[in-house]
Amino acid sequence: MNRPLAGFTVTEVANYIAAPAAGAILADLGARVIHIEPVDGDPYRGFRLGMSGFGASEGGEELAFHVDNRGKESIALDLRAPDARAVVFALLARSDVLISNLSDSQLASIGLGPTEIANRFPGLIVARINGYGFRGDEAAAESFDLGAFWARGGLLEGMASPEGDLAQPRPGIGDHATALSLVAGIVLSLLQRERTGAATPVRTSLLDTAMWLNSLDIAGAAFYGQAPERRRGSLPLLSAYPAADGRRIYLQITHDRAWRGFAHATGHPEWLTDERFQGFGLRLKNAPALRVLVAEAIATRPLAEWAPLFREHGVPVAIVNSAADIVTDPQVAAGGHLLAGSGDDGRPLAIVSVPFEVGDDAPLPGSEPPPAPPHGAHGESLLIELGYSWDDIASLRERGILGPA
Repeated sequence: MNRPLAGFTVTEVANYIAAPAAGAILADLGARVIHIEPVDGDPYRGFRLGMSGFGASEGGEELAFHVDNRGKESIALDLRAPDARAVVFALLARSDVLISNLSDSQLASIGLGPTEIANRFPGLIVARINGYGFRGDEAAAESFDLGAFWARGGLLEGMASPEGDLAQPRPGIGDHATALSLVAGIVLSLLQRERTGAATPVRTSLLDTAMWLNSLDIAGAAFYGQAPERRRGSLPLLSAYPAADGRRIYLQITHDRAWRGFAHATGHPEWLTDERFQGFGLRLKNAPALRVLVAEAIATRPLAEWAPLFREHGVPVAIVNSAADIVTDPQVAAGGHLLAGSGDDGRPLAIVSVPFEVGDDAPLPGSEPPPAPPHGAHGESLLIELGYSWDDIASLRERGILGPA
């Protein structure tokens, strides 16, 4: 398989999700990604999914870390020590990209200030993620995706109920969306470097990505001078309904052709001559009555019968999946982007690969996910590659500068 970023090297001084997720995508695409973490380990290694609604089940201490650090190498260094910085500089001299989510002051404190790095390594692309962007009073403010992405970016308020109740977003979604933004910028900068020789820096933020995803609402708010009104169930043909077996199906009927197909598929051609439902405007005006009729119709068959029937009649619908449903979805399996294997404890490990394909560079259905590196697993081999002797390595370890093998 020809992986498009084979031959490129990425050094990563980052933690938690958004920046490492970008590195995971680059690794999926063939880049060599070296994750530098503290001597006592990346704090994300101990992140447990209990806070995400998975209860108090045992195990999974590094499950989240696996998701965003697959296919990488790990070296553990105390970056406060000058000798550790020398190792980082040696790695950067061989790298094409530096990924980080540290602030300017944090980077400067470990000798990686953006200006210093640009002067020392003119061919290195410095790619950075933060919460609120790199200008303005809050450029250095710490934030996570629940705050900078969901809350500040307008997405949380945009999904509020008519009473103003806010949903609890699933964690990591904003981080992974922002990782895609950073990857796009990195690839463009690599292309520009190839054409011009200049290594231009790349920056994105959780807030900027959220606004891009929310751009239709933002444009409407600016144009009409107000936020969109809060609604519940006002579009009966753009809603989810439970089938006879309890599984839900999401209707996506936006035009008359699909409406005609839907009426025939459900066995209710009389809806097509009902004066209340002639055209989108009347269907919207009479939404409460239509919603009752649609719900009663959908409840007469199980999901397995509705899905092919609607496809036959040209009605766009979607199965409403839970995360558990996705793991066993045959369409997901056919796509090949859900990599399934076993974790360290033998339990199932499912990792979603990069969500796009370049030519034939796509995972084969049934492929296993690449593992995330154990803490510091590649420290010795990387140092030997950089020209350090075994005595040098022993000295770094004895002084607490190099983490465990």
